[in-house]
Amino acid sequence: MRAKAIKDLAQLSDNKLFEEVAEGLTIVLENAACIEADSIFLADQNHPRSCEILRKISEEETAKFLILMDAIRSPRQPASDFANQLARFNDHFSKGFYAEYYTLRLANFGEVLEYIKQAREEYFLDGPNDVDWIFRNRILQQREERIYVDYVENDGEHYWHSPKWPESVEKGMTTFCKMPLDILNLAKSLNQAGCASPKALSVIASKWRSVKMTDDFPISQLRDTNYATLQELDKSGLLREQPQNIYDTIINYWLFPLYSADLRIISVDQSKLREIQRGWAPEF
Repeated sequence: MRAKAIKDLAQLSDNKLFEEVAEGLTIVLENAACIEADSIFLADQNHPRSCEILRKISEEETAKFLILMDAIRSPRQPASDFANQLARFNDHFSKGFYAEYYTLRLANFGEVLEYIKQAREEYFLDGPNDVDWIFRNRILQQREERIYVDYVENDGEHYWHSPKWPESVEKGMTTFCKMPLDILNLAKSLNQAGCASPKALSVIASKWRSVKMTDDFPISQLRDTNYATLQELDKSGLLREQPQNIYDTIINYWLFPLYSADLRIISVDQSKLREIQRGWAPEF
């Protein structure tokens, strides 16, 4: 047995790929929705820490849905790039970034790439003066801090980190945990409209594989392409009849595919960040 064999999908023919991915999309979405429901239940029982952990897991599971959909929108060549997109299915940073990405509304693909570049840094400087403290990668740190106790070193100081929120914050967390997840809402809409069936995935691939993501590719063109995709599905008899808000969600919130973007962590030498700190002086 070999777990995390997602890259093996790259070896399949298109027809078999669409069948396997369609099955996976169904399983992923069911799991994400179930975990979200459990998170809301815990919020109702006033268990903010547990509901927040489950909410994060639901986000990551739903990210797998969008990662697979981006693989369908991706060209099959170069084969290594296609396999790398599939590998994001099991990568914590990629899943965390997808979850965050689907809360953003950026004007064009170039802005997406700029945002990704900042998000990929292993360490970065921040604080009131932008250089006060060294932080770990924000997406990975937030993920771990939500779940785990850890013993942390920072600039020579050591302390214990706990996922427990201050009581004043925990009271608001239960309300927050009941708010709909944007990424899950989109995944549900894609599924309800029939976009996750093998035949629909074939139509989506035919529509999207030739669409090249350039820096100046605007959000308006993205929405036009989403709309055209639904039209193609409708012509093929594959688009399920749904309330207009389901179609609107897909058109407006299915974002730029990320298969051509680099989501690997950028290594950062902390000593160079400390040099920046030492050389900083306030501007008057």
